[in-house]
Amino acid sequence: MLSALLFPRTCQECGEALIGSSKPTEWEFLCSACASELRAVGVEACIHCSVPVYGVISGKRICMSCRENPPVWDEVKSLVRYCAAARNWVRQYKYNDARHLEREWTKLLRAPQYSWLKTWLSHSILVPVPLHPLKKLLRGFNQSELLAKSLLKTLSPANSFIAPHLLRRIRY
Repeated sequence: MLSALLFPRTCQECGEALIGSSKPTEWEFLCSACASELRAVGVEACIHCSVPVYGVISGKRICMSCRENPPVWDEVKSLVRYCAAARNWVRQYKYNDARHLEREWTKLLRAPQYSWLKTWLSHSILVPVPLHPLKKLLRGFNQSELLAKSLLKTLSPANSFIAPHLLRRIRY
């Protein structure tokens, strides 16, 4: 493909050149070494903030910080730990208009280890965090709104929708 010759793909984490076309099941913008650094958040995560809480625990898994200052929400789920490639993806997406990375997130959402997500999201209202008007103007998009749309499009959870106007930014 001519576009691959003119605009070769590189790993978004380390910059390594990615040769050839990616297959639908492969990462398009991550080399295999960096992709291996993506760590799924498992059952060891705090139900309120997703920080790992190790050890034998009876009852709900809640970290000390959330025990001392309980959040107002009931539960949160994270797909991957916010480190290495995942952190870089978010930064590239937010600050460098790397919306092509949505294709990578779609692959992540379709991975077998996240099959629980469709059921967990059913009957949910996804509420994107509003951006400051100037940030939205400069960025051209609200990343949390686009990610919410991507979640619904990819997983199609039953009776779920996005409510982008449910929150209002009151502090600029």
